[in-house]
Amino acid sequence: MASMYPGRLGIRAGRDHRRFAKGPGERKMFRDRGSFPMVKWAVVLGAASWTGVGHAGTHVAAPGGPSLRSVIAVAADGDTVLLLPGTHRGEGNRDLQLEGKSLVILGQGAPESIVIDCEGQGRAFLLDRNDGPSTILEGFTIRGGRAPQGGGIRCDGAAPRLVQIRLIDNEATVAGGGIYCDGGAPQISESKISWNRAPSGGGLFCDNATPALSGTAVTGNLAVYGGGFYCSGSNGSITTSEINANLAWAGGAMCLSESSPRITRCQISENEAQTGGGGIRCVQLSSPEIQNSYLLNNRSGWNGGAIHCRNRSSPRIVHCTFAGNFAVNEGAGIFSISKSCEPVILYSILAGSPPQAVSGKGRARVSTSAWPVSDGTPTNIDSRIIQALRSDHRLDMGSPAVDAGGPAAYLEVDFDGDRRPWGSGVDLGADEWVPKEEER
Repeated sequence: MASMYPGRLGIRAGRDHRRFAKGPGERKMFRDRGSFPMVKWAVVLGAASWTGVGHAGTHVAAPGGPSLRSVIAVAADGDTVLLLPGTHRGEGNRDLQLEGKSLVILGQGAPESIVIDCEGQGRAFLLDRNDGPSTILEGFTIRGGRAPQGGGIRCDGAAPRLVQIRLIDNEATVAGGGIYCDGGAPQISESKISWNRAPSGGGLFCDNATPALSGTAVTGNLAVYGGGFYCSGSNGSITTSEINANLAWAGGAMCLSESSPRITRCQISENEAQTGGGGIRCVQLSSPEIQNSYLLNNRSGWNGGAIHCRNRSSPRIVHCTFAGNFAVNEGAGIFSISKSCEPVILYSILAGSPPQAVSGKGRARVSTSAWPVSDGTPTNIDSRIIQALRSDHRLDMGSPAVDAGGPAAYLEVDFDGDRRPWGSGVDLGADEWVPKEEER
């Protein structure tokens, strides 16, 4: 493995990232599956035969019993395949295809207690264009996968729904350590993509795809380009998710090439790149819309601690809070390497560490925002806003950022889902100050 990643990329590979299991607003990402309606099937399981066939379209795969491949073979279109707790391993439990059938493959129990272990000898699932939104993978862990593209799952034009799926410690020798998407529109929610690795897209690689991620933690992944994500010609959306502690040579959290996803109500923190873009690296006409998000404590060994822009890339940043980001050279917050880059920054707070929070040859269009270097232009709000941030980067009632954005609300809610504006004007940054319930 060491020869695949240049420089010092392995220095943090052993970090414990389990502390990111909770998402923005301290919501619980992995809820107790024992309360789900499907627990009524536990009654059926006692009568399920070891042919793997249960009752009324439900089929059972159990460790030591019928393999998942054999159960999929006898299932009909629209059936449910139930995975029992334990570790499912062996040739019949990897490199699985659904044979053109829309199936629900469902873990019975906590996702961490139900494991498909590929043992480094293939991936778990290969899904194709026959696998649309009615194909659902839910409530289990995939680990130990290894393949050229998509160590855990490969989607070729597929649009499945992945719910409470844990992709842990998988590897791709080319791209997409956790998931590889060649076209298609997968929906990934309430999942965890962690400790995966690949040359490109340690967690997820998308090529001409439109993925939709929500409530998902992408943590501790490793790549040369795009520790968490690599998107090529792909848009889609990332909402209410955490992209944390990923590591890459370039683009610690994500590398975007000809890609402009919408990133909303996310926390992008503690990612690191040896070169440009500790958080996000935008190249080749990549102009993501980043809204109501926190970019915190990302680090670059060159330029652009949080965001690095080049090749006519101009991200639009609205109601975001930058804090604690760092670049060895310049642009702790945002760096634009060429004049063709014109990032737009609106209603945001850039509390960057020195060197400059916003720098480079590009012409950043900063409007109604706070940043630490006061140059006398009307776009600079008093830097006391930065000094008034709480340790959790939220606003207090007396902050100059409260109501500083004018009466019109560009976005209807803030990072936590609180409505904007609460007072006479919108607040700057990702957080809208809201009085305690007893004070309303």
